[in-house]
Amino acid sequence: MEALANAYDTVFYKRPDARVSDWLLMTSPWPLALIIAGYLFLIKLVLPAHMRSHPPYELKSVIRCRSWPTLPSHGE
Repeated sequence: MEALANAYDTVFYKRPDARVSDWLLMTSPWPLALIIAGYLFLIKLVLPAHMRSHPPYELKSVIRCRSWPTLPSHGE
């Protein structure tokens, strides 16, 4: 276990890429891991529970409006 901790420390803190050290979310893997965990929490637990009590969205008009700009490119 200590070898794994040493490898982690080496990769993320002793030898990081200096070119990206000032970039957002690049100081450690934890900010991005928290964003991914939050996203998974939302799509797997929160949003399905929210949609159980709501009717499905009616998207026919949205799809029709979105497809209108592509019609001229399909003509021969």
